[in-house]
Amino acid sequence: MQENRGERPKSCRRRRGDGSMASELAQIDLNDLLGATLRVEVGPDRVLYGVLVALDCHANYLLDRVVERRGGRERELGLVSVPSEAVGNVKIEAATLRRVREAKSAFRRAVA
Repeated sequence: MQENRGERPKSCRRRRGDGSMASELAQIDLNDLLGATLRVEVGPDRVLYGVLVALDCHANYLLDRVVERRGGRERELGLVSVPSEAVGNVKIEAATLRRVREAKSAFRRAVA
């Protein structure tokens, strides 16, 4: 999974890519990840896995079909709002990240 670390999740700055995973992530906005399954660390031993369905103007995440893993236990939560202040790390599978980047590039070519 690709990691996005920071105080608050925001759209990544655009810059020319060098083909690395960090470069791929730099070309993606959080809104581009709508519908993707994310791994969101919200504490030292608490991780949420869910599908990103919305972001608000404060970069709070709305995740659906959430599974929480905490202290070796797992439970299903359903729909969860995650405040941006609670987000530690966000990870996404590399294959999903590549698909999003390729779809975004194809769209840009189609409208250019």
